[in-house]
Amino acid sequence: NLQRSSDKFESDEMRHLTTRQFELTRELGCRGFPSVIGRKDGQNIELSVGYCDFGKLESKMADLV
Repeated sequence: NLQRSSDKFESDEMRHLTTRQFELTRELGCRGFPSVIGRKDGQNIELSVGYCDFGKLESKMADLV
């Protein structure tokens, strides 16, 4: 099982998917981890970078609607 997992992790498909995820984070403007990005009127809006308690995040999310 461990070898199969390792083979999958090192596969061309996983390299492609990993590269695509990094590209997507750049496109979205993510600057840290974890990040929460919302979308409104076709624009990406950074709701949080790093830790954010749920109360603050919930308030920011409500502003998007």
